[in-house]
Amino acid sequence: MRPIFLFFAVCSLLLSQVFAGPLSFLLPQHELQVITVTDITKEGALLRPASPGDPVYYILSNGGFRDFGGIVAGEKLPTEKEVLEVTTKVLTDRGYLPATKGHPPSLLLCLTWGTLNVENAPGETGHASQINREQMIRFLGGYKVGLEYSAFPEYSQSAGLSFRSADAEAITTVATDDLFIIAIGAFDFHAMLKKEKKLLWTTKISAPSRGFWMKDVFTSMLAIGSPNIGRETAHPVWVNASDRFKGEVKMGETRVIEYIDNGKRATPATSKDSNVQPATDTATPKKAP
Repeated sequence: MRPIFLFFAVCSLLLSQVFAGPLSFLLPQHELQVITVTDITKEGALLRPASPGDPVYYILSNGGFRDFGGIVAGEKLPTEKEVLEVTTKVLTDRGYLPATKGHPPSLLLCLTWGTLNVENAPGETGHASQINREQMIRFLGGYKVGLEYSAFPEYSQSAGLSFRSADAEAITTVATDDLFIIAIGAFDFHAMLKKEKKLLWTTKISAPSRGFWMKDVFTSMLAIGSPNIGRETAHPVWVNASDRFKGEVKMGETRVIEYIDNGKRATPATSKDSNVQPATDTATPKKAP
């Protein structure tokens, strides 16, 4: 009976290898994709950009978590403490520091984070239709790729568009998926003291949420989008997490060592590199460190 059991074991192993590819295709591993867009107003363009060597000081107003679209229950969220700690660290790295007695604030930064999920409503034919697609497109920066009027093809011609760019197509596609979002708005602090609302810049960071919990990706989203905080983007900036955090392998200078066959064993010829020594029969191997 042993050959029969062996036969079934081999068949099982082969089938698992054959179907590994299709199953991985049907159940792919999701990759975090972050889209960042920053707009600077005319007043904001007059300010010097913040940098670690020349910081700008701020007071933070935390708007907390909000559902801006359809509500999905059961989301795992970071704590408010975690959000504020990560945000403060990222802002510090970009040259934005909390105000102190010795360094009064020039900015009021307003932080809001949460979800912007697809919101559907029953249509005339009985099928649900998305009612907040244009809202999502605006948050994603669609107005920077020619979608300032409408995301839908039937309005493209009236908006003066004869075709859509790849960025525009990507935005309209992402706008049909649930999103995690982070928004930071900068206001002139001195104007606020005079009860004047003077917006300087806004940075909006988003990521499709399918396959993730916000608690697990909030830090990565903010870190990936951080280079564009307070800095104008000509178009939405797309970054895959694997592209942003790639490992780097540094190779040393390549050297070629010639070998001479002396009939008994191959020994290295004299090298110009003083660190390379000829092998001898009495050489004792060094222990691995």
